Amino acid sequence: MRRLLLPLLAVAAGCSAFDRNPCSITGGEPDVPSGTLQANRDGTTYVANTGLRGYRLQNDRTNIEAGDITLQIGKDKDGNNVQDLIDRNKFPICILLDDQSDGTTYAQVRAGGVSYGTDSSHTGTVALTGKAGDELLGRFELEAVQNSGSGTTRLEDGQFRLGPR
Repeated sequence: MRRLLLPLLAVAAGCSAFDRNPCSITGGEPDVPSGTLQANRDGTTYVANTGLRGYRLQNDRTNIEAGDITLQIGKDKDGNNVQDLIDRNKFPICILLDDQSDGTTYAQVRAGGVSYGTDSSHTGTVALTGKAGDELLGRFELEAVQNSGSGTTRLEDGQFRLGPR
């Protein structure tokens, strides 16, 4: 009976360690090595596991940077400060990526000398699923539009396991 009751209580509370689809992103905990951000970018696997990569917690300016991808994740979907939610271990944390009007929740992607960004029509989601020691774990997906053009880039099945930088 206890084995059935605990998962039911966790589901009733709205989130759990058993959540395989945090923030409507399929996959649960990331399955990548330490220090890695990985995604399917326009049909090709993209991996950032060398060079500058990691997260920085700052009031309203929390971000994740790895290779060609920057995720500004200062506020969650309800407007709460992400650094505060991480500090209080309130996972999963759902962040909606859109335009840069508030300066806290957007994505930038660089590819072949071209820069892309999320906006009100090309959006995304980041699900911070937890921490393992100092590493921040999560998943993401997004579509971004070329900053000086109409081309787009799409990142799907994104996941990361990154330490602070």
